Amino acid sequence: MTKSSKESASVISAKVDDSRQKIILSSASFLSFHRTLIIVGGVLSAILSLICLPSVVGHGRLLHEGFSSLRLLTMFLAGCVFCFVGLSVPFYVGQKHVLKKSLTDKDLVFLGSLIAIASLLTYTMSWLQVHLTNVPDILRLQQDLRIFVLILPVAAAAMIVVTFFDVNTALLFSIILCTFLTVILESNLWIFLYFLLSSFLGIHWLYPYHDRFKPIRAGIFVGLFQGFLVGLFLVLRQPSMGWELYPLYTLAAIMGGILSGVLASGLIPLVEYLFDYTTDTRLMELATMDHPLLRELMLQAPGTYHHSIIVGNMVEIAAKSIGANALLAKVAAYYHDIGKIKKPLYFIENQFDCENRHAKLAPSMSSLILISHVKDGVELARKYKLGQPIVDIIQQHHGTSLIAYFYQKALECRERVRQSKKGTELPPVNEEDFRYPGPKPQTKEAGLVMLADMAEAACRSIPNPTPARIQGMVNRVINQAFADGQLDECELTLKDLHKIAKHFNQILSTIHHKRIEYPSTATAKFESHPKCKETGNGRDTDQKSAAQSGKSEANKANSGTDLKRLGLQ
Repeated sequence: MTKSSKESASVISAKVDDSRQKIILSSASFLSFHRTLIIVGGVLSAILSLICLPSVVGHGRLLHEGFSSLRLLTMFLAGCVFCFVGLSVPFYVGQKHVLKKSLTDKDLVFLGSLIAIASLLTYTMSWLQVHLTNVPDILRLQQDLRIFVLILPVAAAAMIVVTFFDVNTALLFSIILCTFLTVILESNLWIFLYFLLSSFLGIHWLYPYHDRFKPIRAGIFVGLFQGFLVGLFLVLRQPSMGWELYPLYTLAAIMGGILSGVLASGLIPLVEYLFDYTTDTRLMELATMDHPLLRELMLQAPGTYHHSIIVGNMVEIAAKSIGANALLAKVAAYYHDIGKIKKPLYFIENQFDCENRHAKLAPSMSSLILISHVKDGVELARKYKLGQPIVDIIQQHHGTSLIAYFYQKALECRERVRQSKKGTELPPVNEEDFRYPGPKPQTKEAGLVMLADMAEAACRSIPNPTPARIQGMVNRVINQAFADGQLDECELTLKDLHKIAKHFNQILSTIHHKRIEYPSTATAKFESHPKCKETGNGRDTDQKSAAQSGKSEANKANSGTDLKRLGLQ
């Protein structure tokens, strides 16, 4: 077997192993999602079946017809299956065709818990309204539109969901929740539309969530809309109702919207803490330069800190042009190199007029030190609770890229030893040992941080940076990352890469722009004057030097007095 055929066989074997590994990972992810969907859906279906069964069958029939235990069990199981189908089918189809981001196990648990809590709250209020004896008759009048139904803060659930997910997820969640709540309340299409339209507008007015008071403002708008909707409903469905009752029902609807905003505003921080979600408000808090981690980075690794700020500015502008999350990209860029805090002097941007510590290390050891800053950064991000999105970008911002400098140095070192007569042959250099462990960027924001990090560092190596040289370097870096397959798993398109390169060129050309040469100092001008050349620089006469010494002593005395007056002596 020839050498070339052996190499081709090894390449084919490596590709087969890589494909097999990808299939195994995708299958594990598929099974994990569906296992969680089945577990959460099963538990939630049992709860909803217990709640909805009296409404579907009828309270009177369950109490007075005397169904057998087997019959009740059969009805309960049928209700569980019906609820499970009603929950799982929309989520499964939405996961495949509607949702922009795949739901994780944690997301399914959170959404299922929210549906269960909302259903239990609705059922409890319905039971109290029916069974309490001292409820005023005015609250019992209309089966279609009861007062307590109008006060229910259904829109709060949709507002909470859109805070942590995208609009598509919140809309799908609202449709499912409103359907089950309508069944629990034994209501008709009017109540379903009342809940659904209120939830949709709550999503619209809250997204995107940037400040803590926005849910309350959205709740006020939802309340006004609900009041308007109830007025229309009363005119169309209850023409015989007295006009004196209209303000009462309208006020109840408005209070329901305001209560939705207040509940959402209070529960969002709690959900953020319990489920470890990261909102835009949290990102804005992390973007301040007073964060302890950024201050530590500024003190321990000032070169890395300055580099991170520039990368943050680059990705923010580029993210806006391609429709990515500019705030997340900017904050992640600020923290993407925090792992360099532990060994700052091993990175070139922090070596100020001191020896290069890599000069005495083997290339393999140097590559291990460079690779370790990713793992150290992930540990620090988790320690300071920066949030999973930022942890993911820190872990992915180098992908599986090659540390080319030390890889080439290792090859040269091995070749030098091999050609030496006294030296022994070193083991082959494995390219994988000089690559970052990955994973590759999975989102647009992670891909942006990777490209900006590489472009900013590469442009600093240009000896005489001009706009043309910067443009060539940026294009070369992006093409290299694309050809190396680092952008295969993120959503960046060729059109996006063209826009990114354009904005990177603008920012880097502005940073590395030329300045005019400043004029000489006043002292240099004075010394260059012809008269000063004749008398200055130690060639002055004794009289002038004595006079000047006298003046200098007087000036010193005056300056001392001035300093004492200023409190500096």
